Amino acid sequence: MGGGNGVPHSRRGAVSAITSLSLCCSVLGGCASAPPSIGLFEDGTEIFYGDAAPVYDSDARLFVGTGRFYFRGSESGLECEGRTAITHVPAAKTCSGYRGKVTAQCGDARLLEATWSASSCKSGFGKGQDNNGTAFAYTFGVPESGAIDRIERELGLNRRRPAWPRTDHAK
Repeated sequence: MGGGNGVPHSRRGAVSAITSLSLCCSVLGGCASAPPSIGLFEDGTEIFYGDAAPVYDSDARLFVGTGRFYFRGSESGLECEGRTAITHVPAAKTCSGYRGKVTAQCGDARLLEATWSASSCKSGFGKGQDNNGTAFAYTFGVPESGAIDRIERELGLNRRRPAWPRTDHAK
């Protein structure tokens, strides 16, 4: 399942691919888009990549209207698609503090409902659950290493912590 660094093989490959993409962007003078949205279900190790950021109007420098919510599993190819909508606009003319909701349906018939909050005009965090009660969390505009750490922390997952040594007394 995992290597010596405690990260499952599937995650190491994904981290490596994102690192390579980031390096290419740096060498070639930058990328036009923000890091992908990244999500996890609490009961699995598969990373979901997609687009879950609210629509941003660069002229007004604010979020506007509804947006597309789309994730695809890195291993299974499972797709979850729906809409994101703004539910709260902060009094200050800034993106930080915007909040919204997500409704989406996955290819395996599960329904997702989540809420999100923006920490800047380019990044934020969302958390919710499917119709079976399984928690799902995601980020938008956050580099993968930070995104996965935040999601696991929010979901209460401890996948990267080393296993306790088993003894006869602990069995």
